[in-house]
Amino acid sequence: MSSNASRPRWRTIARWASLTALAMGSAACGMILGDFPDGKLSTGGDGDVPVPAEAPEGAICFVPNAEILGLAIDATSIFWLRATTSDEKPQFAVEVCPKGGGAPQRVAIVARKPAAIALSERHVFWSIDEPLESSGGVFRASKADDAGAPAGDQGQPVFLKVNHPGPIHFANGMLYTGTRVGIIHSTSPETGNPTGEAIPNIGDPASIAVSETHLYWSDRDTGAISTAPRQGDVLNVDFVARSPAQRSLLAYDRGALHWVTVGTTGATIESKCPKGCEVKPIVMQPNGFAAFAVRNGIVYWTANENGTAVVWRCTDLAACEAGKTAQWSSANTMASHLAIDDGAVYFVASRGKDSYIVKRAQ
Repeated sequence: MSSNASRPRWRTIARWASLTALAMGSAACGMILGDFPDGKLSTGGDGDVPVPAEAPEGAICFVPNAEILGLAIDATSIFWLRATTSDEKPQFAVEVCPKGGGAPQRVAIVARKPAAIALSERHVFWSIDEPLESSGGVFRASKADDAGAPAGDQGQPVFLKVNHPGPIHFANGMLYTGTRVGIIHSTSPETGNPTGEAIPNIGDPASIAVSETHLYWSDRDTGAISTAPRQGDVLNVDFVARSPAQRSLLAYDRGALHWVTVGTTGATIESKCPKGCEVKPIVMQPNGFAAFAVRNGIVYWTANENGTAVVWRCTDLAACEAGKTAQWSSANTMASHLAIDDGAVYFVASRGKDSYIVKRAQ
């Protein structure tokens, strides 16, 4: 492997395009190998490693020796938070590969374990759930350089100086950040300046969802789901109440708020329209629930059942328990984070110390 001093760190846009075309034209996908500053394995160098023959069905990107901590997509690319699994001291990074498959590229090295990821049109954001004095805060990196290629290693000045940030969410041109000290901030993704009043005294937010007019969050301590207008006034607490032993993950889609309540005995997926429209609740108990997403009224979730990873799909919100279908399954595999666009579902599948990005057409 060549040293960092003897080679350009990042590919040109022509190389990026050729890798994408290669991946779309064959079942193979690669990873680029390089060095962290201390010499540990990461991405960003010159050797292509194909997806192993034993990879899960539909794998489009291979991320060896890594746990993926979060996933997000835009129109062309898949971004994720990576933690190495092969070193005594974990290393963290933000990485990206094309939706058509290809070689992952490193966008930025991350100082501490990241908590969440979000994308705006031009940037990728991640939160580190630590005090400011311990490298906590919300950080930002450009998605691409001036030529359109992955932007490569970038400095990490704190974009948003907040203590113990957890969930972050980009919607309606704003970045929303929930903190363990009980505040949700709304800021411009370009300047970091406030775009509305901060919402205080909201507990410890586990998840955030945003509609055209309202902000929703779930409290990690009480399990309650609360709401307020996006500008931060007329606080309406306890939109839906939950047991303190449970946590709720939120998604807003087509006029309805969806949530998964995770408890000690399983997970329940439910749906309700905040403004009184006729949407019947979904209630079901997926075993080993991992993650969920909703788009255009279709609910997807990943679950791990007796050593087999399963991706479930439901198109009828009024009869989801009976009408759910398994879209993908793989033995001796763990499924986790997922994201949806209009054509496909993308999710993380892990085997041993290695991870894969898997794509499945809707």
